[in-house]
Amino acid sequence: MSSLFVGRCLSLVMLCTMVSIVMSVFGCAQADDSVLRMALGEKLREVSGLAWYENSVLAIADERARIYRVDFEQGRISKLRHFGEKSEKGDFEGLAVIGDQVYAITSDGLLYAGGVAEADNTFTRVDTGLGELCEIEGLAHRHDLLFVLCKEAHKKHLGQQLLIYAWNPVTQNRVPAADLVVPWSELVFEGKKYLPSALEYVQPAQADPHWLILAARNQGWLVLSEQGAVLRQGVLPNRQQHPQAEGVLVTQDYTFVADEGKQTGTLTRYQGSF
Repeated sequence: MSSLFVGRCLSLVMLCTMVSIVMSVFGCAQADDSVLRMALGEKLREVSGLAWYENSVLAIADERARIYRVDFEQGRISKLRHFGEKSEKGDFEGLAVIGDQVYAITSDGLLYAGGVAEADNTFTRVDTGLGELCEIEGLAHRHDLLFVLCKEAHKKHLGQQLLIYAWNPVTQNRVPAADLVVPWSELVFEGKKYLPSALEYVQPAQADPHWLILAARNQGWLVLSEQGAVLRQGVLPNRQQHPQAEGVLVTQDYTFVADEGKQTGTLTRYQGSF
């Protein structure tokens, strides 16, 4: 890991306050770096996806299609929009924004789309068919294509590999030529089965674009090249504070990791990236 470091921490409150004693509680190692944490409240207890829009973090929980805007600096959370009059129910596992459109996908492959700030909460819903191939666990975008992360394959011939399917949200078709496939044999996480839980496409200013994948049960991270070659992998910093990492977002300055929790979801902000 390059600049994803352990440092000063914020206590788990909505309006976070720097407290030096917290550094030892969170296992912080270097006082000149910062790791800030924020409680997301009961509504985002099962936070399952992150996205970036107009300098704000967007988050979705996995039981209803409700999207929230998180003002990390001010410690505020506000509801942005939802899909449907009363918000659709489903096992939502990923969130992405392309232009002014926001996309959310369920574990069985239903893709929801709508204007990021549509006041009437109108939406479209498409069955991608990808749920027949695998259990879906993440969503990201590269340019104009969406990429769907598989947790486990349903088809025997697709087993023993990490699968990321490409989807064109305009034509509503899969783009097989852009799919990524990585054999499990190239992924080793402390001798345990690798179970991915979040996906992000990263475009650093001073480095090559790449994919970042989190694995909640493994408390690990994985970096792939654009073409799907394994570049590096490791364990999440402060791993005891990441009981179930289900969302990841990388901006120019920070990496955000969202965890489900028993009482509340949490959002951790690290300086830099993996």
